[in-house]
Amino acid sequence: MRLPPGIEDSTDDAALIDMARRGSRSAFDAFVTRHRARIVRLACGMVADEEDAVELAQEAFMKAYNSLGRFRGDCSPRTWLDRITVNLCVDWQRRQRIRRALFLVPRREGEEGWSPEESAVEDSWRSDPLRVADSARIRSVVCRVLASLSDKQRMAFVLRHQEGLDTAALASALQCAEGTAKVHLHRATERMRKALAPFMAPED
Repeated sequence: MRLPPGIEDSTDDAALIDMARRGSRSAFDAFVTRHRARIVRLACGMVADEEDAVELAQEAFMKAYNSLGRFRGDCSPRTWLDRITVNLCVDWQRRQRIRRALFLVPRREGEEGWSPEESAVEDSWRSDPLRVADSARIRSVVCRVLASLSDKQRMAFVLRHQEGLDTAALASALQCAEGTAKVHLHRATERMRKALAPFMAPED
């Protein structure tokens, strides 16, 4: 990671944002450099399309830059940026139908994590019109539920399932106690589970 001239690797996010608020574009560029890959990955997990994810990540940074004057420091800059990104992705989901599963991005042969089993599952869905129809309905339900959650519930759900944060890291990202983070995640998960219940195969 190459930071702009005059910015040290050891400069933390809070200091970078403080400098950016006082007019340093280089400090904000350093903040972007530090978080770009992670934000693209987060957006990609929500919209399941890399090109759209890159555009949403750029939009998130633009919105963050334009909102510097309103950043009060009541959460970490990372959490603030995550919230902006998640909300932009949810708004994007409201405007258009996504093409692939929301939290599972199918991988191509040769990509890290690819497996013949995963490829076979994906092919079976594509070859079965009824499953494809169900998949589209499931994506629609997931989008609707995400949009209906509170900010913290939405962040808890997305950051657990996309970023894989454990409870301690989730609490840190949400700027709350671990017990509170568990409550947000539980409520979001229960809402999602109930909404998706009609699509679940009955147990024997």
